[in-house]
Amino acid sequence: MSIQKFVADKLIKLDEEHKQYVKKTYHFHTEYTKEEYEEMISNIEEKMMKTPEKFLKCPPEYSNEERDRYMKMVRSAWVNDHKREIELIKRDMKRAEEYKLYRQQREIELSRYPKSNDDVIRNLKIFINEKVNYYHKDLIDSYFDMFVSKIRMICPKDKDYSRTIASVYQNKNSKKAMNILTKFFDTMKNELLKLSLNVKGIQSDLYFTMEKLLKGQFLKLIELMHTIIYNFLQMKIDYVDDSEEMSDSRAVKLYAETCMSQLNDMLMNELPELLNEEFKIAVEDRVEDLSCRWKREIGCDFGKAQKQIEQESTTMGFQPEVQRTIVEVNGKPLVAEIIESANKVIKEVSIESFLELLPNDLIEVNELVNMYNNYFGTSKTARGFGMLNDIKGKFVKTSDIISGKRITYYRKV
Repeated sequence: MSIQKFVADKLIKLDEEHKQYVKKTYHFHTEYTKEEYEEMISNIEEKMMKTPEKFLKCPPEYSNEERDRYMKMVRSAWVNDHKREIELIKRDMKRAEEYKLYRQQREIELSRYPKSNDDVIRNLKIFINEKVNYYHKDLIDSYFDMFVSKIRMICPKDKDYSRTIASVYQNKNSKKAMNILTKFFDTMKNELLKLSLNVKGIQSDLYFTMEKLLKGQFLKLIELMHTIIYNFLQMKIDYVDDSEEMSDSRAVKLYAETCMSQLNDMLMNELPELLNEEFKIAVEDRVEDLSCRWKREIGCDFGKAQKQIEQESTTMGFQPEVQRTIVEVNGKPLVAEIIESANKVIKEVSIESFLELLPNDLIEVNELVNMYNNYFGTSKTARGFGMLNDIKGKFVKTSDIISGKRITYYRKV
């Protein structure tokens, strides 16, 4: 089955499921375009302003006061009924737009369906970068929220010192302490990339199963380390004394700076050792679990794959460049794996080799730029990517307006 037919079949099934959902939950039991929904809303808003005379008729025995009260009640009910209908239409319009975006994203994901070991490695590399970056960012955001919440506990309830606290965090949060997290998440990326390369020596066409197994184990490892670091940060912040209430902004600022200084010291002195111990154990556990599942579902030994790569590499006249580096922060070892992908050793990367990895379908520009940066080890922006001489004549550029935003797509020629 071709990748195009595979994607088309999956999207047909997705559309059919969505159609049934629309019939059960949408106000009109069918889906319209954004323009049609907007026209409906405009018509209802116009209709809402004119209550029909037949509804305004009241019993003749009503007094003037009763008649006014009755007509006011009828007009209010008429307006409220139409407002409710507008709300339902706007809800369905939002759902339709969200499904459109979801379908586009799903099409991109399905187009990555692996057809070879190299496809599996490519998809895993994208997955690793996306998940590690997401959980790294979540930890940084959570640390900020924890710090602000802690300091606010000792502030007067009738005053808001959020800006003062946020300013202390931004100015006094140690870059060296935060760099420990950055180095660790880079370490985790490299270790997972190293494990991904084992796929290269696997003699099996169960590409989707291999990718699913590895993604499952990788995500468990990433989430576990995220939880360990999160709990460490929360525990250290909980240690900070909050018994005295601060009376003014100067006292709050001084207290916040003292707390941040203590937290910086604890991160630099205690976190590296924790990461070093927990990460090695976590990797061993995940590899052990993966090896059992791999043997059962793929039918071969996952652990022997890397040895086969090294033997093939030696035969071709070179050794894979795998270098172990110990990063020290205040004398505490932080294990880091610097992995040079076997693909880069075997084959020079080029725009042509990059194009070979891309599907023939539309790719949203930010998604494409992420793939480009991951492949070439660069940090191009969407604007910078569009100005590259290397891509001229190799892509067709289109755009669409979704939810009021212009979305740019590229398709390789």
